[in-house]
Amino acid sequence: MAMRTVRVRVHAGHLEPVEGLSLPEGAELAVHFEEPHRHASPPAIVAAMDKWPDLDSSLFDELEQAIERGKLAVRDAGVFDGDKA
Repeated sequence: MAMRTVRVRVHAGHLEPVEGLSLPEGAELAVHFEEPHRHASPPAIVAAMDKWPDLDSSLFDELEQAIERGKLAVRDAGVFDGDKA
């Protein structure tokens, strides 16, 4: 059985889909719902932390290039190796 997520609004005690549905008249569905989290509630914060942001993959390439440009050459000699006290 296929699962789909559909946004709905409550109107006069009934659930009304926000988008149109292509279902035959009289079709019966099993509905599982989740109440939206209040802004800044603990469940909303956890849900936000669990979701990966939608990032353009070119940003990763740009970050890697910036890291490469920022690398410094490694020296084996210490700062004080030339001093003979």
